[in-house]
Amino acid sequence: MEIVGLNALFKFARKNAPLRKAVDEFTQRVQAADWKNDADVKTTFPDADRIFNEVYIFNLTKSDRTVAMVYFKEGELEIVWVADHQEYERKLKNNKNTIRTFLRDKGYDV
Repeated sequence: MEIVGLNALFKFARKNAPLRKAVDEFTQRVQAADWKNDADVKTTFPDADRIFNEVYIFNLTKSDRTVAMVYFKEGELEIVWVADHQEYERKLKNNKNTIRTFLRDKGYDV
C-alpha cells in the first residue's frame, strides 16, 4: 500500500520519540498491507474508525491519543490530517457533518 502525505505524519511526530515509534509501526503495517475493503483494514487495525466510505480515523497512540485522518482508495492511503485528540475534538467536534465540511473544504468528495 502506498502512503501519500507521509511527511505531514513524520513532521507531526518529530519531537516526540514514542509517537515517532508509533508512526514508524503504523507506516510499516500500512505499506505491507493490501487492503481491498473495510474488513481488511479492520484486520490490520481493529480500532480504526471508518467515518465515510473512504475516510478513516486511526489512533496512532493510546497514551496521548494522537489520531490520523486518512483517505483510502485503490491501494493508496493519503494522510489528510494529523492531530492530538484534543485538537480533533476542538476542530472537528467528533461530528460527521463537521468532518464532512472539513473534507469537502480540502477537496475530498464525501
